[in-house]
Amino acid sequence: MLKPQDVLVTLKILALDEAVKSHSFSSLANSLGISVSETHAAVNRAVQCRLLSSTRIGDRRRSALPSALIGHLLRFVENGLPYMLPAERGTVVLGVPTGIGASPLRDVLVVGAEELLPVWQSNAGNCTGISLKPIFRSCPFAAANDPQLYRLLSLVDAIRDEGVRQKQVAINLFIGETHAISSRIRPLVAAS
Repeated sequence: MLKPQDVLVTLKILALDEAVKSHSFSSLANSLGISVSETHAAVNRAVQCRLLSSTRIGDRRRSALPSALIGHLLRFVENGLPYMLPAERGTVVLGVPTGIGASPLRDVLVVGAEELLPVWQSNAGNCTGISLKPIFRSCPFAAANDPQLYRLLSLVDAIRDEGVRQKQVAINLFIGETHAISSRIRPLVAAS
């Protein structure tokens, strides 16, 4: 059974693009702010659930990472993730914008000036908004170190959140982001 950190690890592997070849479980764990054993277990569960391939990229080292199975991942994010990890909103807090408050969705949808946008609660945040619990506790840390991962996580949050229109636009943008990444690594990705 998938856990929230499995989704984060899968999205990070996707966001690594071709750089996944040069990463190990240790470097992946450090970039996500989770332990190596937790990362390894997350990869194994994601492989078992067919979000990641069972074929390792890079040399045949034991620590080589798998690639994302784009088709399975797209279907899961659109149809499964909102039920597995529905959005949990909280109070007004200082935080990091996500969902409709972050790029690329912010660049496409018009939001009222008085509307409080969703944020991940964080002292390092730069705006006030309605707290939205991230899919995993270390998402703000991981996103701060990887703009591509931040874009994917923000779109995932919009897909999990309320609003039919924002969800459909976010799904289309997520599909576009994943196809842009997979087209750069097409020979490495086992499409499903």
